[in-house]
Amino acid sequence: MDPIFPCCGEKEENMEHLFLRCNDVRRVWFGSQLGVRINQPNMSSNLWLSKWLRKIDDVAAQQVFGLLWSIRRNRND
Repeated sequence: MDPIFPCCGEKEENMEHLFLRCNDVRRVWFGSQLGVRINQPNMSSNLWLSKWLRKIDDVAAQQVFGLLWSIRRNRND
């Protein structure tokens, strides 16, 4: 299998690239109602998610999980 992320074709696919580092994904986060800017280049996706979820309410948390699901679904399509 090709290790390059199929959505952007730029970097090796891993969780951090899939959910945080890919430029296309970063635009999705920023363009969402949450307006998330991902500026921590070395933070793991798990740590980023746990820090983010501590700051937001239940509605925003649902939006975050919805975006994560959509990003993964789009990758699989």
